[in-house]
Amino acid sequence: MTTDRQRRVIPVLDALGADVAIVATPATRCYLTGFTGDLGAASTRDVALVSRDRTILLAYPIHTGWANSEVTDGVEIRSHRDWLTSAAEVIAEQGWRAVAIDDTAMPHASAVELRVKLPEAVTVVDLGSRLSALRSRKDEGELVAMRRSALVTDQVLIGAEGWIDAGMTERSVARRINETFYRLGADDLAFTAIVASGPNAAKPHHRPTDRVLVAGDPVVIDLGCRLDRYCSDLTRTLSVGSPSDRFVTLYNATLASRDAAVALIEPGRPAKDVAIAANEVVRSLGLGDLLMHGVGHGVGLQIHEAPAINETSEDVLEVGHVFSVEPGLYDPAWGGIRIEDVVVVTEDGCETITTTPKLDHGVVT
Repeated sequence: MTTDRQRRVIPVLDALGADVAIVATPATRCYLTGFTGDLGAASTRDVALVSRDRTILLAYPIHTGWANSEVTDGVEIRSHRDWLTSAAEVIAEQGWRAVAIDDTAMPHASAVELRVKLPEAVTVVDLGSRLSALRSRKDEGELVAMRRSALVTDQVLIGAEGWIDAGMTERSVARRINETFYRLGADDLAFTAIVASGPNAAKPHHRPTDRVLVAGDPVVIDLGCRLDRYCSDLTRTLSVGSPSDRFVTLYNATLASRDAAVALIEPGRPAKDVAIAANEVVRSLGLGDLLMHGVGHGVGLQIHEAPAINETSEDVLEVGHVFSVEPGLYDPAWGGIRIEDVVVVTEDGCETITTTPKLDHGVVT
């Protein structure tokens, strides 16, 4: 028996002329089999073989009980100590002649070794990111989970705005945010909270330090959790005490950029158009040299996935796409501003599922 998700693999196999796909990306394996395993990892020892009529999960021995408790109906579980050898044996057993592999989903040495172990008659074709792309369009069950995850994240940040104060360190703020996620019911962190103050706010992926928050600082707070397997992502920028003129100028420009992007989101729209609109607002204000990164990224079982929202993206927006809109402006001599929300593409535009207020909540007194 195959599920609707597994049946979505068939057109990919048809297009590639393949009999089976080896799924080594943990998030895609979870999507197709239900087994979470090492969901946040880049590679795994638990892989799935998905053909037109069956799905076989090769599970490491210590994971077989876990897998049995999670997999969807019809998934066959086989225990292994070396998935490369087991995969080659199953492929030979089933008589599959063409195998689709995404080499980027496994260490290079594993990709080479797998080819050595496969029967000589087997042809290997490049799977690329085709299966990962299947995850980009969320169904209603996934959207329910993502709204719940976003709600917890909103609650954590709104609460934090009430206790963050001058004299605290970035590290102490981040630690308390991370702890609050678990207290409010998150399964895990989507990533360790970013708390970046003063000049550190000009570093988009700053790691919190013992720097003390002082009056006048911009403070970028980027946080997210994992709930029911799905990630959330949210960023707001606060001012410790009264905001400076620089803060107000960059904050308003960033918010206008965010709003321009959201206004263009609709099915059929090239993702790059959304990014271009956001960035043109900034450039029109003479602030283009403060741009540092793309405007957004997909969010789901992984914190970064398709679609890509940048000026070179080839993605086209579809109903059910879920992604961040997170323009940012960064001045190394001063700090930075980033405002991030997560949106869902709907039939007539988009729904913003992160709801932490902006504007009035830009100042911590």
